[in-house]
Amino acid sequence: MTVLDAAVIRESFGVHMPAGQGDNCRFELFAELPSTNRYLMEYARNHADDVGPLRLCATAVQTSGVGRRGSDWVSGPDCITFSILQVLPLGAQQIAGLSLVTGLAIADALQSFCDEKLQLKWPNDLMVGSRKLCGVLTELPQLNDQKATIVTGIGVNYRHDSHHQLIERPYTTLLDLMTSGNSADRILTTREELIGQIAATVIQAHGQFASKGWEFFASDFQSRDYLNGKSVRVEQGKDFIFGIARGVDAGGALKLEVDGEIRSYAAGEVTIGHQGLQEN
Repeated sequence: MTVLDAAVIRESFGVHMPAGQGDNCRFELFAELPSTNRYLMEYARNHADDVGPLRLCATAVQTSGVGRRGSDWVSGPDCITFSILQVLPLGAQQIAGLSLVTGLAIADALQSFCDEKLQLKWPNDLMVGSRKLCGVLTELPQLNDQKATIVTGIGVNYRHDSHHQLIERPYTTLLDLMTSGNSADRILTTREELIGQIAATVIQAHGQFASKGWEFFASDFQSRDYLNGKSVRVEQGKDFIFGIARGVDAGGALKLEVDGEIRSYAAGEVTIGHQGLQEN
């Protein structure tokens, strides 16, 4: 059975965290787990009064992961699958942009593996061209006006395995990116090293978001905005909204031009392409 090297994850995490930060992080590593997010969500609910320090839960194989809107999270032995549990001084009105910040942090951590610029499809998919590389799931077991307990699930397509045949939309893997173009002579970093690096980068970005707000990340998002100028459909329950994506507002909500008017949407499933709308 595939296992993760705990020592390598801890070392990589320490290398990429500033000195003295993250020293209290607890690492919980598994050969197989139904869902890293569910594991940490259950822990948070069982320790509602004090969830304690940072926790990183990673598994070599995830058998029953959950993506956005309850969809399956395909995670075989050649995917990177882990979740982070942390408490941040963020109220309900401040939390909206956190998934975008997570995506931007992952893009920063992985950009060196790819010649093509990594982009973020609102609210949480990391894209290379039209192909998905990574997904993010943010859940909030506890939230009030002063603080938020946050579980952040991260899944990266590391290299091809049999589970990828279940994916119905275009995707790519880190190995694909590194064996094409000018990247062909690079060596693919181990899963464990990447888990530590990505986790450290995300945790630091979350801290910056808590102290500096969305404005600190706005220009980075603009340069990586996958949807900007595209015609899209936003699905909210049984309702469908059609328009042109125009970036995000100060809270990280998607801005959509609908019949000449700019509207903001904090949630929804986005599909690209709608006949009759002129993209620009």
